[in-house]
Amino acid sequence: MTKKIIIICLTVWVVSVNVSIFGSKILKNVITEKKWEELPALFLDDSFSILKDYFTAVKSIKIITSKGSKLTYKAKFDHQGEIGVITFDFDEKVGKYSNAKIQNQIQPLYFIEKFKKYKANNLRLTVGDAQFHFISGHFYATLPFHSLLLFKGKWTFHIKPSDREEQLTLNRIYKKDYFSQSSKIGIFVLPDKDFLEKLPAVGEVRTLDKVSQFLYKKYREAYGVKIKQFNEYWYLPFPNGTHLVVFEKDKESFYYYKSST
Repeated sequence: MTKKIIIICLTVWVVSVNVSIFGSKILKNVITEKKWEELPALFLDDSFSILKDYFTAVKSIKIITSKGSKLTYKAKFDHQGEIGVITFDFDEKVGKYSNAKIQNQIQPLYFIEKFKKYKANNLRLTVGDAQFHFISGHFYATLPFHSLLLFKGKWTFHIKPSDREEQLTLNRIYKKDYFSQSSKIGIFVLPDKDFLEKLPAVGEVRTLDKVSQFLYKKYREAYGVKIKQFNEYWYLPFPNGTHLVVFEKDKESFYYYKSST
């Protein structure tokens, strides 16, 4: 008698799990195929509108895990991506959903699809204690993620720190209280990029030359997260006011200059 009860209990549990998986699959398919018009018929309440309103503008959405009444997704909008969780209740008797919610979102995550190219000649910028002189070359501004700039050409970096301790550090390393370096490449994260509007724009490109691609790869390896579902890298934003400059020290290493405002 005991064995029969156990078998019956196991059978009921297996059927319940199968129904739950089936329920998740229906919602998963509707979401990934963006068939928002089918949502109302699948729900007992109006919580479907949360999904419809939020994801209507999505370019693509992938469900990466489906477990019980929870779907984990990666979504790509026009200018940013995000990762999150969709939870819901599922009434197995009527085969309908309710209480849909979007939770645990990681956003914004940025992606790069192309580059806008600008020509620079005799351009000078000051960031903190550092001074940049872009003698000649081109900037590549990433799109739609606007934070990153790549530079290929001839430019110089010069800094004389206002902080006494930093001056002593330079004296100890270089025997002088300032540092200067010429370079042909650079990676820049600058909150203020208004100076680009004054430069001649020379079109947009999706493919970089070998040197610029090398720079981009370095940035991608350091700060990117591979999103295999979209076959691309996504990036978390830097804290507000962050200035980051990376340029070549030698073939094996780089200088990093970082400041915040």
